[in-house]
Amino acid sequence: MIEIIAVSALMGFFAKLTDESEDRGIFGKAAYLFAAAYGAFGAYLSSALGLASLWVATAFANVLAKKIDGKFHALGLVVFVLGTLALGISEFSIPLFMFLLFFAALDEINLPGGKTDMVSTIISRRLSLVIATLLVALVFGVWEYFASIAAFDVAYFASAWSAAKLYPHGKFPEAK
Repeated sequence: MIEIIAVSALMGFFAKLTDESEDRGIFGKAAYLFAAAYGAFGAYLSSALGLASLWVATAFANVLAKKIDGKFHALGLVVFVLGTLALGISEFSIPLFMFLLFFAALDEINLPGGKTDMVSTIISRRLSLVIATLLVALVFGVWEYFASIAAFDVAYFASAWSAAKLYPHGKFPEAK
């Protein structure tokens, strides 16, 4: 479980650094390394650590929602797919995949502002998949999916905070 949490956190951290690089133009060429790292960590989680149902569903949801919208995101996805294919998938449940895909896709919906009901709040804060994996844990006693997505999310938001503190005005300072 510790390995799942550590690798998931690394994936979340590098996924957000990749987002920040794509969206704000920070980190320069290091963004290629960030994208490759988050794709590789995702492949490792899907293959060696047996969490393919979760991470393949998340990747599918991102593709369906057209979130792979730049070269760094594309690189991360390619590394994820090729890495997963190279390492192989040891465990995969189609019903679990479909269940998680539904909630991962909900997290990618952009709702209009001003909605304050509980469902809209859950979706806008991207908590659908966390709640779904918690349900899997409570019903089936399988905590790895919840631990993985929770560690990913915590590191993702920590990375966002770090990037905002380091580069509050956007662009990565070019070397002179």
